[in-house]
Amino acid sequence: MRLNQKGISHHLILPVIVVLAVGSIGAYILNRSGATGGCSSNTYSQGSSGACVAELQRLTNKCVAAKGAGAAISADGAFGPITKSAVIRCQQASGIGADGIVGPQTWRVLDSYASAAPASAPAAAPALSAEQTCAKSTFGQGANGSCVTILQQKVNGCLAAVGNSTRIATDGAFGQMTKNAVIACQQANGIGADGIVGPQTWGVLLKKTSVSSTANVSQPAPTASSVSAPVAPTASSSCTNSALSQGANGSCVTQMQQKVNGCLAAIGSATRIATDGAFGQMTKNAVIACQQANGIGADGIVGPQTWGVLMKYGSVSSAGNAGAPVAPSAPSAPAATGNSAKSAGASSSSSSVLATQQRINACLRSKGISLRIAEDGVWGPQSQAGQNACNQGLTTAAKTSSQQRAEVTAEKKAIVAEKKQSFVQKYISQPAKKVLEKVTGPISAWIID
Repeated sequence: MRLNQKGISHHLILPVIVVLAVGSIGAYILNRSGATGGCSSNTYSQGSSGACVAELQRLTNKCVAAKGAGAAISADGAFGPITKSAVIRCQQASGIGADGIVGPQTWRVLDSYASAAPASAPAAAPALSAEQTCAKSTFGQGANGSCVTILQQKVNGCLAAVGNSTRIATDGAFGQMTKNAVIACQQANGIGADGIVGPQTWGVLLKKTSVSSTANVSQPAPTASSVSAPVAPTASSSCTNSALSQGANGSCVTQMQQKVNGCLAAIGSATRIATDGAFGQMTKNAVIACQQANGIGADGIVGPQTWGVLMKYGSVSSAGNAGAPVAPSAPSAPAATGNSAKSAGASSSSSSVLATQQRINACLRSKGISLRIAEDGVWGPQSQAGQNACNQGLTTAAKTSSQQRAEVTAEKKAIVAEKKQSFVQKYISQPAKKVLEKVTGPISAWIID
C-alpha cells in the first residue's frame, strides 16, 4: 500500500468521503423526522385527521402565538374549519400563500417552531359565581328556579337599602309580588321600571346585600338601621304592593277601606264605607274623595301613590271603632237653598260637590229622613231635593210613599164631595137628595179608589 505525504492511503480517501456524505444526509433526515415525526412528508387540509393533524395543530398554535395572530386552537387531531382558519392566520403572518392547506412550504414554517418552547395555554377564565352566572340571563314574571331565588334575595336587599320594609318570599317563583318589588327597586334607582330583570337591573342588584324572606342576611352584616332582622311584613306592606280597583275583593280591600275611612275622618267627612272587603261603587267614590282631598289623581284606583297617602291615616272600621280620629258629628244642612244652592253646586268642582252630598246625607240621617242622594260628585235634581229636605225638614220630597198616598186620597175625596154637593143643590129636590146620596156614596168611593 502506497502512502501519501501525510501517510494516508489513496484507497481510503474515497470511502471516508462517502461515509461522511451519507452521515450528513442521514442526520438531516433524522432531524426532519424528529421534528414532525415524518408528518411533513404529507399534505393535510380540512377533513384530515390523526396524530399528524394534532402535531400540525400544536405547531400552528406556536406560530400564531409567536406572530400574535389570534387565539390558540384545540390539538384534537381533527382538521376542521377552526384549524383551517388558524393555519391561514399562520400563513398570512409568515408571508406565504394563505390557503389553509398544510403542504411543504407551510411545513417548513411549522418546522421552525418544532424546537420552540410550547405556546403557553391561555389563562383559564375565572370561575363565575352563581350570582354572576344568573346575571347573564333575563327574568320576568312566570320564571322559576334557583336564579329567581338569588334575584329575590337581591331585591330584598335593594328594598332594605331604600328604606322599604317590604320583603318578598325567596321561593324561586317570579310572581306579581316579585314583579312589584322589582319595579319599586328600579324606580328607587332611577332605571327603567318594567319589572323585568335584565342586564341593567342586574347591575343594580349585584351591588346589594342578599336578604332572604326570613331576613337571614349575608356578609357584610348590615347595620341595625338597614336590614337587620326585620319583622315579617305586615298586611299593610303586603297590600301596598297591589293596585286595587272596583270589583276587587279580599283582605287587602278590607284594609284599604279602613284606611279610606281614616282619610275621610281626617278631612272632616262624616261618611264611612263598609269594611267588607268588597270594592264597590261606594268604596270607589270614597277613594276619589280622599284622592281629591289630597291633591292626587282622582281615578278611584288605589295604586302606589294612593297607598302612600292612605298609609298616613289611621284605620277606621265601618263601625268607627278602630284607633283613628273619631268621626265628626253630623253637620248642619248647607246654608244655601233653592236656585242659589243649585247654581253654586253646578259651578263647584266634583270634589266640593261630593263633600256637600256627603254632608247632606249625614244631615238627612240625623233628622231621621229616609231620603238618600247619590254621592257621585255630580249636582242634579236629586242632590237639590236632598238639600231642600235637609234645610226645610220633612217635605214632600222626603215623605214616605204611604204619607204621600194618604194626602192624595184625602185631596181626591174633598174634590168629589164638593162636586156632589154642588150638583145636588142645583138640580135635585130634598126628598130625592137622600135617595141620591145613598146611590152616589158607593160610586164616589169607587171614583176615589
